[in-house]
Amino acid sequence: MRTGLFARWSLLLVLALSLLTPASAQDVAGGRDHPLIHRPAGSTLVGYAQAAQGSIDFQASSYTGFNLETGRRQYAEQPLTLDGRVTRLWYEVPGKATASQLYESQVRALAAQGFKTLYDSAQDSGAAAGKWVNFLASFAPGKRDAIANNRSPQIFSAARPASLRTGTFQQDNTTVRLVAVDWPKADDDAKARQGAYIAIDIVEARVLRETPAVRAPAVVAAHTDDALTHALSVTGHVQLSGVHFVSGSAEFEQGARPVLAGVAQYLQAQPDVRLYVVGHTDASGELEGNLELSRERAQAVVDALVRDFGVAPGRLSAHGVGPLAPWADNQSSAGRARNRRVELVRH
Repeated sequence: MRTGLFARWSLLLVLALSLLTPASAQDVAGGRDHPLIHRPAGSTLVGYAQAAQGSIDFQASSYTGFNLETGRRQYAEQPLTLDGRVTRLWYEVPGKATASQLYESQVRALAAQGFKTLYDSAQDSGAAAGKWVNFLASFAPGKRDAIANNRSPQIFSAARPASLRTGTFQQDNTTVRLVAVDWPKADDDAKARQGAYIAIDIVEARVLRETPAVRAPAVVAAHTDDALTHALSVTGHVQLSGVHFVSGSAEFEQGARPVLAGVAQYLQAQPDVRLYVVGHTDASGELEGNLELSRERAQAVVDALVRDFGVAPGRLSAHGVGPLAPWADNQSSAGRARNRRVELVRH
């Protein structure tokens, strides 16, 4: 009799302990990874939300404070507000993981897919320690960044601002925000485990809140013969999305060569086509200097295609229009980044 009673009590104790064990090995109900996001090693998806239509303010300049009345962060310049399909993910990585490790891993994974940095707190001189007061307040229950989770919103809202890493990254119509924090030790009140957490917000934009009259050029992420043929035949011009330059110069950043190889392949397959190569800048600085810089960058593209890929010089001509043909607002960092580009225009 005592043996049977002991066995039943032992079973109840095991069940009770299993209920008290954190759900660290189980993703939040209904949650799933996003195909563009590299799931952190050893992580659990503890928060998830998705909406066919939503809006997020993406940081593009230094954080300056939190407006308690509106519940919104404030920045040195207007944020980039995007509407579209919204996916929000919270990952937990217990143990010795840090916010910096989680953040840098995601930044590398996004860069490998062609995402460009619109903002990075690590590169922001205005983001020194002590400048992040109330930045995480928007994760508090009922606030803009709180989502369904199997922990507590306090894993972000109550985290140490000193551990914060955040950034905004964009490729074509997809924009990603990262917010990472760490917990040096577990906190029962916040339901936080020792380790690190990262919030990832993705907007696949349908409408950019920019000047309606501006028509953006087609942007081809993979510059294959077919992709360029389609873009140039439909719109007559295309942006070389992977061609970027060192600030203030006509020196290529890494990643330009595969794009130029695609252009050369297209020209080889289309022997009768001639192209204008047109450089664009943002509106920072003097007009004459920007006109010259944009022409030099266009010429750098022409020179590389002729020198490295054997394209006949007569099929290309370089031109620069500086800031005179923007397709985003030059008043924000994000807008200026979108205006700095090189386009191909078919004769």
